[in-house]
Order: sequence, then C-alpha cells, then structure tokens
Amino acid sequence: MADNPLDILKGAEIMDEGRRVVRPDVMQFLVQASSLSQLVRMRKLGESAIPIKSVSHRVLVNDGLVVVDSGEPLISFTLVNDGPALVYFRVNKIGGPLRDEAPVNLNQAVIVDFNFPVIERIYLTCALNSTAQVRIFGKVGVRLA
Repeated sequence: MADNPLDILKGAEIMDEGRRVVRPDVMQFLVQASSLSQLVRMRKLGESAIPIKSVSHRVLVNDGLVVVDSGEPLISFTLVNDGPALVYFRVNKIGGPLRDEAPVNLNQAVIVDFNFPVIERIYLTCALNSTAQVRIFGKVGVRLA
C-alpha cells in the first residue's frame, strides 16, 4: 500500500501541452467504476423496498404512552382500531402531544406506507381514562448498510 494515496496515480499521468493530466483510459476507468458503484447503491435501495416478511401485533392502548417496536424496520403498516376508544398515533418521533393528531376511529383502518424500511417505532395513546385494542400488521424490509 502506498504511503501517499496519490502515489496510486503514478504512471496514470501524461504531459499535455505542458500540463500534467490523467491519461484518458485511466479517467474512463474511474468514471466507469464510479458509475458502477452508484448502480449498485441504487439496486440495493430498490431491493430495500421489497418486503421480506410480515409481522403483526395486538396492543392494548391506554391514556399513557404505548410504544410498539417490532425490532426490525417496517416499510409499511396497517393499524386497525378495534375500540372502544379513539386512538392517536405517530411514527418514529413523538414531537409533541399525540392527542394533537387526527384520531383513528372505532373499526377504522389506517395504512402508513413509507416505501422504504424506515419505520422503527409506533407511538400510541387514547383519550384520558380510555382504552382501545389495536391490531398492527406490518411489512418488514432490509435496512441499507
């Protein structure tokens, strides 16, 4: 391994009108290698949107904060409120009172789809002194390294 990373370019330079420039064949190789690297990253990104399995949770929600963490990143999920109370939720970050969100009504299903595996946590709560049973059906994806 060279002590100086620029030593790798020795022999890859030529003189052109009194200037040192990288040989055209070396420049072409570098551009192709960079393009191939980008294509590999794009393919991995596309593959991350393909679900690898499904998960489901049945959760009793109360007027406190309930956190659902599937342990694996979700691409999407469907939340079904079996009631009897209204349910409020947020994804990944709390960022203020959950009851500021639009409620999920009794027997209502809400679909949340990010197209990529970025859903780590679902925060849930009910109105004060209320409870509700919810079902969550999620699709797990592979997080990119």
